[in-house]
Amino acid sequence: MCFQWVFTVYNMLLEIGFFAFRLIILVKDKMKFHL
Repeated sequence: MCFQWVFTVYNMLLEIGFFAFRLIILVKDKMKFHL
């Protein structure tokens, strides 16, 4: 039961981290384009 909760939280953090990573790359590309 405890392991299930840890696994769920880990997956959630992984998804958020991946989304943030893509967002940062997008912003960097846009800034590069502007400059």
